[in-house]
Amino acid sequence: MPTDPQTPIQQAHERIRETLGLAAGETLDAARLDDVLSLAIKTLIGIDQVTTGAWGQMAPGSGERTESGIAALAGAYLRSGSESDREALRADLDSARLLAVCLLAATPRAGQVSWRHVARLAPERLEGVAKAEKKWNESLEFACWRKYTQLAGEMDSAGFEDEVMTAIGSYVQKLLDKRRQGADAGDAS
Repeated sequence: MPTDPQTPIQQAHERIRETLGLAAGETLDAARLDDVLSLAIKTLIGIDQVTTGAWGQMAPGSGERTESGIAALAGAYLRSGSESDREALRADLDSARLLAVCLLAATPRAGQVSWRHVARLAPERLEGVAKAEKKWNESLEFACWRKYTQLAGEMDSAGFEDEVMTAIGSYVQKLLDKRRQGADAGDAS
């Protein structure tokens, strides 16, 4: 029994229903669908601008995703409908998703850097160092306090932030390189 072919709009609505977990054939209100898509696009572009900006601060010379192009590429595809514009948009969306995922995966690096700094001021470590540096005429407590103030005084927020950003940035670059190498290996086969 032949079936009526779906129009492109019907096909798009079916893909949207599948993505959102709605029942097949369920009616989609055009105004609400337009509102949902507009909100989703604005949110996606905003997230991409933030992640791209953060990446630009972490690794300004990396050459990876230096600016958000989703809005311009989506506009070009909507105007032309060409397969090359669609592919450029798809590639940029993939790049944005990959960068966002890598940045999120790298956030534990901030904790590792923080722990290294906190460990420098750990009481057991300070006491050990203070014992070795203690003058003959001062108490261990005073020597510990002197060492603490010295080490704490050497810490600066800008240097700490740079170290965190570098740790996250290098890990993100490692993930991006690994992904690229995997993609290159797939292209070779």
